[in-house]
Amino acid sequence: MTGPGAPWGLAIDGGVKIAVDEINQAGGLDVGDKKYKVQVLTYDDHYKAADAVTATNRLIDQDEVKYIIGPIGSASVMAMKPITERNKVIMLSNNYSTEALDANTQYMFRVLPTQYEYNRQLIGWLKQERPELKRLAILSPNDATGWSTQKIQTAAYKDAGYDVAETKFFERSQNDFRTLLTSILAKNVDFNLSADPSSEPYQKRSQAYAKIHSNSMDDFVFYFYDATRLLFKAIHEAGTVDDTDAVRARIQANSSFDGIQGAIVWGGKDVYGVNHQIATPAYLGVIEGGKAKVINKFDAR
Repeated sequence: MTGPGAPWGLAIDGGVKIAVDEINQAGGLDVGDKKYKVQVLTYDDHYKAADAVTATNRLIDQDEVKYIIGPIGSASVMAMKPITERNKVIMLSNNYSTEALDANTQYMFRVLPTQYEYNRQLIGWLKQERPELKRLAILSPNDATGWSTQKIQTAAYKDAGYDVAETKFFERSQNDFRTLLTSILAKNVDFNLSADPSSEPYQKRSQAYAKIHSNSMDDFVFYFYDATRLLFKAIHEAGTVDDTDAVRARIQANSSFDGIQGAIVWGGKDVYGVNHQIATPAYLGVIEGGKAKVINKFDAR
C-alpha cells in the first residue's frame, strides 16, 4: 500500500474491494444454506518480505483468515508461501519468479500471467508487424522479480533471433532514468521492453475504484477483481468457507472462468509442475498523444 510497489498494491486492494462490494450489495455470498457478508482486511507489506511475513502471521494467527489475495512481488510471495502452505491457507498472488510455483505447490495460485505465458505471442507479433526491429534492450527492477523476468526475456528474444544489445537493472526507488536510458540509447537499440481502457468494463470499474483510492486505476485491478470472483465461485461450489481443501479442489476443477475481459484458463503444469498458473487475455498497447491505445489482443492459451 506504500513503498515502491504501492501502485500495484493499491490496485490489488481496489480490485478485491470492488468485487466484495458487488457481492455484498447482491445480498452476500451463498454458501450452502447460509449467506455471508464478506469482509476485507488489508495489511501493508511495504514491498518488503519481512513485513509480508509479519502480516501473514497476523492474518492467520490473530484474524483467523483462510484466504489471502496478494501480495505483489516475488520476495514477499516466496517468504509467505511456506507459512500459507503449512496452514492450508489459499493464496491468490502475483509474482514473476520461476521458483515460486513448483510441483509441490498446493494452496498458492498465481493469478497474473508471466513471460512464459506470453513471450511467444508477443515475439510472434513483433516479427510479423515490426520486422525491421532487430536490436533491443531489457530494463528490469533489481530484485527477485527482475532477476527472473530478465533471464526469461533475454533467452526468449535471443532464441527468436533478436540481438539483445543491453540488459540493465534499476532500483525500485529510482525515479531518474536519464543515465540508464542514455546508456541504452548508445547501443542503437530499436525498442525497449496489459486491459483495454476504452472498454465498458474498464470505465465502470474505474469509477468504482475512484471511490476507494484517489490514485489513477492500475490495470492490476482487473486481475485481482477476477481472482476474487473466482474465489467466491469456488467457495460457493464447495459449500464451505472453512474447508480450504474443498475450495482448492473447486478452483482446480474450474479449468476455465469467464473473466471481466474474456476467458481465463488455468495451466502451467508443463512449465511449473502444477496447473496453478493463470492465463488471461492480454493487450498490446502504445502511447499516442499521452493516452493508451490498444493495438492487439492476445487470448489466453
